[in-house]
Amino acid sequence: MPRLNLQFFTVILAAFLVCCGGSTSRMEVSRRFVTDQNGVIQDLVTGMEWKVAPDSRLSLEEACDWVLELGGDWRMPTYSELSELWMAGINMNYWGPFFTSNNHIW
Repeated sequence: MPRLNLQFFTVILAAFLVCCGGSTSRMEVSRRFVTDQNGVIQDLVTGMEWKVAPDSRLSLEEACDWVLELGGDWRMPTYSELSELWMAGINMNYWGPFFTSNNHIW
């Protein structure tokens, strides 16, 4: 499965999350996503791996450069992959293991 970077996704998705939010409980989210010692978050349902960038205000270009610096097969997620997070219960009120204090998103 592809490895994904969650850092700074689209404002459209953020608006979608604010309006709709997922309906999955926090307990279900905590069972579905496991974070390893390197900060890689694995989705036990889809097999996808996610990594949240360091807390800092990055421009879109800087976020894309950060992903390239990760090496390997890391890339920015697609809208459909981000929608899967919403379906799993990740929303603007509950970020689960994807929490970042930075509210600047792409």
